[in-house]
Amino acid sequence: MDAQKELDIKNDIVAVLQQRRLRYFGHVSQMGPDRYPYVLLHGKVHGTRPVGRPRKKWIDNIRNDCVDMGTTIIEATQWTANRSQWRCTVQMYHQHHGPPNGANARRHRLRRNGHK
Repeated sequence: MDAQKELDIKNDIVAVLQQRRLRYFGHVSQMGPDRYPYVLLHGKVHGTRPVGRPRKKWIDNIRNDCVDMGTTIIEATQWTANRSQWRCTVQMYHQHHGPPNGANARRHRLRRNGHK
């Protein structure tokens, strides 16, 4: 954190990525069902998957971002219907809260996963 102050870095890269991911989620949610990004977001893949732990998907990141904002992905999808309000919501959240970091990150992850 001291390096950020020394270099006069105002934005944390995690916060920037989370904000851009949520803005793009709003953009994709506005698309029609015939557009490829919308199909990729809401579509299902049929078949078998390889053995092992499933890979983390983009929608999993969005789901975690929504939890950080204190909402569900279903509510967030409904909020994206108003583009300017969604963008304002994402910007205001990051100005006042930002993503969890440091000592709070572990507690936040545990709470997100259902632990107290």
